[in-house]
Amino acid sequence: MTKNRVMLEYSSESSIKLNYEETMEMIVFDHLITLGGVYGQGNSNFPDGSYEAYELKGGLWMHKEMLPVTPMDQAPRPSPVLDTRKKDILGREDGKQ
Repeated sequence: MTKNRVMLEYSSESSIKLNYEETMEMIVFDHLITLGGVYGQGNSNFPDGSYEAYELKGGLWMHKEMLPVTPMDQAPRPSPVLDTRKKDILGREDGKQ
């Protein structure tokens, strides 16, 4: 069955990932599980640390139930995010006003 819209319902106590990942060429989002709600409000959906995706094949977005998760030793960055200069809390180099 073809769907035109997908809705993800999740608890206001959590946040979820929902992005188009260019390197994977997929729309990736958190897999949600149902847990007991907060303060007697009933059940709510929370991310469980695994991911689902939609991959474009033949002009249709095909659902992939579970993506393999590979832990990394370091973040995948081409170069360090922070430079080596020492800066104060406002981003000024030490000793400069």
